[in-house]
Amino acid sequence: MNLKKTSRRFLALLLAAAMAVSSATTAFGLSRWDDDEDEDEDDYSGLSLRDRIERQKEDEERRANGEYWDEDEEYWYWDEDLDPDEEYVNSQSSSSQKTTQAESVRVTPSASASKAATIAVGGSKTGTTASTQKTTTKKTPTTVSTLAPTIKSWQAKNADVKAWLKVSGTNINYPVLQSPQGSNTYYEAKGIDKKYSKDGVIWASYTVDFGDSSTIKQNTCIFGHNWTNSWRYAYANRAKDVMFAQLVPFKKLDFAQKNQKIYYSTEYEDMTFQIFAVFICNADDLDYVPSTYTTKKFSELINEVRSLSFFDYDTTVTTDDKLITLSTCIDAYYKNGVRQTNQRFVVMGKLVKGKDATKDVTVTKNTDAKTPTGMGTRKDA
Repeated sequence: MNLKKTSRRFLALLLAAAMAVSSATTAFGLSRWDDDEDEDEDDYSGLSLRDRIERQKEDEERRANGEYWDEDEEYWYWDEDLDPDEEYVNSQSSSSQKTTQAESVRVTPSASASKAATIAVGGSKTGTTASTQKTTTKKTPTTVSTLAPTIKSWQAKNADVKAWLKVSGTNINYPVLQSPQGSNTYYEAKGIDKKYSKDGVIWASYTVDFGDSSTIKQNTCIFGHNWTNSWRYAYANRAKDVMFAQLVPFKKLDFAQKNQKIYYSTEYEDMTFQIFAVFICNADDLDYVPSTYTTKKFSELINEVRSLSFFDYDTTVTTDDKLITLSTCIDAYYKNGVRQTNQRFVVMGKLVKGKDATKDVTVTKNTDAKTPTGMGTRKDA
């Protein structure tokens, strides 16, 4: 027997098997295998083979982006040079500090400036928090929402539940959580029980306030994953599309025309938001995550998202309005054959009351919609 030839054949078989496994995955690490794939009980604590491959790909991408896994705290951190014992710092505590969406800002108590980084979570890099930004007068809400009992019942399971979100025409009907640690990444891979979950939860930026319509801030930014509905055809009302996966059908004109409202409840008030912009953006360039802006920056944001929007909504939006922003991932743009990891699908609405909360507006195609900066070619339908 020729041992050299046998060894070469064995290595070739191993390489072919590895390539087959690699080619069985699609965007976001999703496997082409069926959801009922037999579970592999020996790897990743009993995850199915499909989920194990997804998890491995996610881990590899995180490490490639400079993150590291802390075994003691079971949490991903951005910078290998940061000590896991350092404290979280709310980067909005100083007007001179810059915050980033989807960030963990952690510095030593003696540090003179915050160290921040942006990771791919479903949002954008935020801008400087200016001392001249518009502020909301603080007052204690005196009303109670119809969903207050539901919110409180979920708080018994997890005190981080702060609100409830429902989106017209979708199965998005979930509690809204907020990170207890001042980080927009805390619930990125955690369920309501704070244990690992690929789907995660619906969670709000840590800067969001949960009062009534008179006390909430200018912008309420909410994140959610989309693992199943990101490519080509946008499926509507498909049961397996959970969290924010069913946001994607809003890129279809007929769906957008029929479904125009976002319903958001805190313990104090049931609020309705009229959708006015639906778009894909480069998360590194669009600053849609902060809760407060200067009047100038807020005006620039409104103008930019309306220019990016696939559709023109016949409604006026001004810097006096309160906005809600729903952000998720999408697989639409490719550059030189490579999927862009910083692309986001975003739906934005403005707070409406009275007759405006029950009537729809005219929605037409935006024939000169702006293309996101540096994203390459759009491949989705």
